[in-house]
Amino acid sequence: MAGPGDMTTLIGRLASFESAQQVPKRRSSSTRKKAAAASTVTWPHSSPAPEELAHAGFYWKPLPDCLDNVRCFQCDANIDGWESTDNPTDEHLALSPHCAWAIIQGIRMRIDNADRVEDDPMSEAMLEARIATFGGRWPYEKKKAWKPKTKKLAQAGWFYDPSPTDPDGTSCAYCSLSLDGWEQKDDPAEEHKRRSPDCPFFAMTEQKKTKAGPSKAKKLSTASSRASPTRAGTKRTRDGTPKEPTPELDLSFNIDELDGQSSDIMCTTPQLSWTAIDVENIMLMEPIKSRFENVVGDIRNHLTAAEKAMTVAEFVEHTAEIAEKRFLEQAEKAILAFEAEGLRAIRVLEGLKVV
Repeated sequence: MAGPGDMTTLIGRLASFESAQQVPKRRSSSTRKKAAAASTVTWPHSSPAPEELAHAGFYWKPLPDCLDNVRCFQCDANIDGWESTDNPTDEHLALSPHCAWAIIQGIRMRIDNADRVEDDPMSEAMLEARIATFGGRWPYEKKKAWKPKTKKLAQAGWFYDPSPTDPDGTSCAYCSLSLDGWEQKDDPAEEHKRRSPDCPFFAMTEQKKTKAGPSKAKKLSTASSRASPTRAGTKRTRDGTPKEPTPELDLSFNIDELDGQSSDIMCTTPQLSWTAIDVENIMLMEPIKSRFENVVGDIRNHLTAAEKAMTVAEFVEHTAEIAEKRFLEQAEKAILAFEAEGLRAIRVLEGLKVV
C-alpha cells in the first residue's frame, strides 16, 4: 500500500507543500568552519497553487539556492523560479516533453477545449505514455489469470493513479473517471465503457481509426511552445543552469528590395476546389506501383548479398563509409596533381635566365 509520503500519489505530493521542510545552508568557503545548521522553510508562493503543481506531477524539493524547486516523481525533472502566471503542466511539458505524466496531464488540461487537436489515443506514443505511468508498480501484474494487467489497462485508456488507500487506482485522462478495487475477471475496456460510455477516448479512437485507414497511427509530437507565453524569466534545469528563452526569428523584409520586374507567368485563380489525395493509395495504383517496384528491383540488383541483409541504419552507415573513402581518394589525387604542377612550375622557374 502506498504511504502518505509516496510521491507517486497526489496526496503524497500535495503533502510535501503543506508542511515546513529543513533545508541545509550552503557550506562556508572556509574549510575550518562547519556547515551552518539547516533552516526551516515553507512553500513561498500562493500561485501556482500546490494543488496545480501536485496534479502536474511535482512535489516540493527545496534546495539551498532554490527554495521553490519542485521535482517530478515520474521523470525527475526539476523546476524553480516560479512566477504567478506559470502553468505547471505547460512548464512541465516544455522542460520534459516526453514525460509520461506530463503528457497525460496535458490531455486532461485541454480536454474541455473545443478547438483542441489531440493525437490518436491509441498511437504508439500515447499507449507507451499510459504504460509508463504504471512504472512496474501495478499490484496485479504478476498474478496469474488476471485480466486487468498493465498493457490491457493502457489500451483501454487507463493510466496509473494510486492513493494511500487505493494502490490499484486508475484514471482516464479523457473523461476524468477514476476506478479502483479491480477484480480478477474485470475487463478494463468493458469497465471503462460501461461507466463512461460517452468518454471522448472511445470517440477519438474510432475517429482516428476511420481517418487513418491502412496507415500507421501518428506518433505523439508535444511542442515545447505550450510553455506560458507571458513568461519573461528563465527556468533552471536539473544542473541549475538557467534555460534562456529562445529568441524569435526576424522574418521581416523590405518589399522595396524585391525585384520590381513582373513575371511572365500568367496568374489565375483555380476554378476547381482542392481535393485531398491519399498518397499511399496512389502509390499502389498501376502503373505507378509497377514502376516503383521496377526501380526498387533495379536498386536491389546492384546491391551485394551483404548489403541486402543490412538494416536501414547499417546501410546508411555503410554508404557513408564508401562515400568518405571515395572522397579521400579524390582528395589524395587532387593533392598529388597539385604537387606535380608545383614541381613543374619550380623547374620552369629554375630554367629561366636572369637578364
